[in-house]
Amino acid sequence: MSLPGDPDEPPLEVGPARKVRGAGPPSPASRFRRVEAPRFLQLELVGRCNLRCGLCPSRFRATEAGSGLMDWTLLTRVMAQLPRLERLRLDGLGEPMLHPRFFDAVAFAAARGVQVAAATNATLIDGVCAERLVRSGLETLEASIDGATRETFEALRPPARFSTVLRGLTLLRRVKERLSAARPAVSVAVLAARENLPELAALVRLARRLGVARVLVRRPSHDFSERALPEEYRPMRDIIRSQSLAYEDAERVERHFSRARQAADECGVELRLPDAAPASPCRRPWQGLYLSWDGLAMPCEVAGTPERSCVGDARPRFLGALWNGEDLGDFREALESDAPPELCRGCVFYKR
Repeated sequence: MSLPGDPDEPPLEVGPARKVRGAGPPSPASRFRRVEAPRFLQLELVGRCNLRCGLCPSRFRATEAGSGLMDWTLLTRVMAQLPRLERLRLDGLGEPMLHPRFFDAVAFAAARGVQVAAATNATLIDGVCAERLVRSGLETLEASIDGATRETFEALRPPARFSTVLRGLTLLRRVKERLSAARPAVSVAVLAARENLPELAALVRLARRLGVARVLVRRPSHDFSERALPEEYRPMRDIIRSQSLAYEDAERVERHFSRARQAADECGVELRLPDAAPASPCRRPWQGLYLSWDGLAMPCEVAGTPERSCVGDARPRFLGALWNGEDLGDFREALESDAPPELCRGCVFYKR
């Protein structure tokens, strides 16, 4: 087996595509325009989670207990083929800190000059973990907190304990202060829904108390309406209808957004609220490579799991056939057409 960086482990090519398992036949040279090797990569280190959050489809995923961890050789081999990589996210549907080599992955990428980000539910941050987070080279960390009160938080993110998350983020802030460290830059990430909408302003104030300077408010990114949705994920349709702000009174949404903006101004916290509609057409399949824990490629992070959309397999040696292969080429072509992939039609980021 070759090691990352060996001469027989070439960087991703943008020339003629090779045939790889799971990526379809090589596309004719003239059919698709060649896409420059990606500068962004998202790796789902872990395909399972220690929580069962109400708005997350991971609880319906058929990942067997004891599996769901990305192989270290796969991670290093993929990165070795992306010499122009600038940004890496080490997350997906699962909790990345469940991977025993999470900090090795951060250090491996950071040593190559790559900016590394991760999202976490923050339930695993203790004193030792906080110290490693600061020393690992991690650039940014998003901590998911969907409620400003114990009752709301624990209802939306079982079986997490609100006090555990607050204690972990407090420990992280203290370690950064002790080491005079600016990184990782910590953000509070909020998945806005009907249930926690009234607490957005309080979440901004909570972030300030935790020493966090940025709050990222997002909405569910998909309605799970595609006809080909696997059976196990179909309960998400009713969940989204019951909780998504897309089905909420627009005046009520704006009222609470306005209060959150006011709180952010008072606290000196940067607040990012979701746009009502995308400002420009989606370019995700051209800009980044998205791999699940087992090496299967998805067109974007919104797919969440390759059971919904798979455009290739990164486990064979060469990524060039995947990145400029038939499956991903077909997806890009359809996304630019008047008949976009069904997955895209239910996505909040889709715009013609």
